[in-house]
Amino acid sequence: QAETNKVSALVFEGEENGINATCVTYGNQENASTQAASLFDALRKLDNTNCQICYARAPQKQGVGLAVYNRLIRAAAFEVIVL
Repeated sequence: QAETNKVSALVFEGEENGINATCVTYGNQENASTQAASLFDALRKLDNTNCQICYARAPQKQGVGLAVYNRLIRAAAFEVIVL
């Protein structure tokens, strides 16, 4: 059985440095199309980490970013924490 990482983070490219958790990136912060294109792959990678908690950077809630945000909140079972 795979070892469980306690905390993981779903972040935008370039944000993984300095985060004390297993990080998975999903696109560029300024480009919602890159986020949409890589989101499902990133979610699959997170599934493989066997993490207990995952924090995710939310995209802008407009245009394509709104669709990405909608998918993220569904993956999080609608549990949203504003930091």
